Amino acid sequence: MSANILRSSEDLDQFLKEHRERACVVVRHDASDDVGRELLSLAAASSASGRPVLIAAPDGATAARWRAAAEDAGLAPEDVLSVLEAALAVIAGAGSGFSRDARLLDDNERDVLLEDLKVSGLKPGRLRAMTKFFYKGIADGVSRDEGWLISAEEQRIWALLNENLEARRALLPVEAATLAEEALATEGGAAAARTLLDEGGLLIVPDYGTLSASAQRFLGRLGAATLVAAGCELNASNSEEDYPNPDGFAALAEAADAVAELERQHEDAAVEKIACAHPAEEFDEVARTVAEAVHDGTDPGAITVACPHRLWMEGIARRLAERDIPCVIDAGPRKAKGDPREEARCGHVRTRAAAKLLADERDFTAWRSWLGLGDWLVRSDAFTELLSYARERNLTAADAFFQLAALSVDERDAVFFAKFEEPIARFQELRQNLEGATGAEAADALGQAGCALTDAEQEALAAMSAFDADAFATMVLTDPAPDASAAVAVVPYRRAFGRHGELTVICGLVDGFLPTRDALSDTETINHKRRAYDRGRILFEAAKSTGANRIVCTYFTDDRIENADALSMEIARVYVKDVLRFASLTPSAYLTDDSPVPALPTVETMVGGMATTL
Repeated sequence: MSANILRSSEDLDQFLKEHRERACVVVRHDASDDVGRELLSLAAASSASGRPVLIAAPDGATAARWRAAAEDAGLAPEDVLSVLEAALAVIAGAGSGFSRDARLLDDNERDVLLEDLKVSGLKPGRLRAMTKFFYKGIADGVSRDEGWLISAEEQRIWALLNENLEARRALLPVEAATLAEEALATEGGAAAARTLLDEGGLLIVPDYGTLSASAQRFLGRLGAATLVAAGCELNASNSEEDYPNPDGFAALAEAADAVAELERQHEDAAVEKIACAHPAEEFDEVARTVAEAVHDGTDPGAITVACPHRLWMEGIARRLAERDIPCVIDAGPRKAKGDPREEARCGHVRTRAAAKLLADERDFTAWRSWLGLGDWLVRSDAFTELLSYARERNLTAADAFFQLAALSVDERDAVFFAKFEEPIARFQELRQNLEGATGAEAADALGQAGCALTDAEQEALAAMSAFDADAFATMVLTDPAPDASAAVAVVPYRRAFGRHGELTVICGLVDGFLPTRDALSDTETINHKRRAYDRGRILFEAAKSTGANRIVCTYFTDDRIENADALSMEIARVYVKDVLRFASLTPSAYLTDDSPVPALPTVETMVGGMATTL
């Protein structure tokens, strides 16, 4: 459909008012332009008139920012959800009769799931490639199609993956939209959808093109009377989506009842490039640049610092704090450090599993992690036998486990369960030691059980007069999005897109960080290198789009060889100075790449016999 060319935000306001009763309205805009005010104005006016409204943000970080702005506009906090939150609400509404619960596997639990898939006998590299292929199929919405898998090996691993997920009654984030769409067919799921957005409602979706195909289809079936979708031509991804579907936005625009194209609202900001001798000097330079901008009147909340690694975020945040500049690190949920297979390295992972079990002893997914921690095979062989035991007796895996755990050793008819006795006894002892314990005593009991605590967790426990399992679980498991409305946002590259402010600093711009090593390595195929390079270029342009008035790019020329190796930087040459070995690094190729921004065309290739899109 031909677009209405709009020259100003006032024109966009008028366009949205005129077409707010249409079934589908699309707004195209430049990636650097913020149309949030106009969309919120439409939502507030509709809500004031009594019309149900739901703003479906593409990810949790965006939802938090929109939620704060929505409250200022007079909307209720529940009027803003991320797409994942909306999907989980629908799945929860479907009830226990549905195939899964609204229970997401966290990053550490996904590690255990991958170990369980290794009973297939596939080599780890091939298994990882195959699971990525499966996840993309789920995101693209083809995993429910008959015959989408060709080889017997693919079908076997796919069946094993689904068996493990169904046994846990948990789900992967990439599955949420597909399962929510299925849940809409149930009475409870449909009722939950009506709670989110009643009939005749208005659904607003910013950055529509950053969603997966399955998420876009789920939103299309929520039953909104009017869908207003906004997006840009940049094929960027939101912070939670690995498989965005920008073609879905183009297709929606073709079928829409009304399409608006907002002309770019400001000139291109000049890109300043600053070279530093080493990372520490770069940290200082970034902090100085931000401090000067704040001193000159820039609101800290209008500044974004995009970083390649947690070390950069923490180093820059410390230097900003020393200059009394308010800042927050918004890096998203953190994965517990460690390896679930090694007793000496799984302490923090064990703490998270313990926190979940102490809050809910019927959490079978948490039990699955706890049972395997510290064992090199994560007791996957015994867990596979548990699944077979349950299947033969027409039981769920959870029911089979809890029934066997309640029996004495002599009463059990399952030899494999002996492998679970030590971890079960360890948890029971921990639970007993925590009954009536003070916070300090609880820290000791957790340590004796093999749990490792961070400094913040130890301090919080020490402040407890009596151990509280729910408070402990909240402390360990909750990772709330920080409020960056009045503070400098220090974020990873991937979490920059969607923010809009006056100044953006993009640091760590050396080959190996951006573009990544696989875009440069001669061990990769030409197609893979090209696509990896293009993905990095889009990520760079997405970060640049957050600064309306000024963009500063910084890089460093040298670092210790140990750091360069550990962080996968691309090393140009190695030299020795004062007995120490240093690496000379190459500034990011994107700093001098003025070619048109790529659109990531599909590149078909073969990965271990599987046709996939890199």
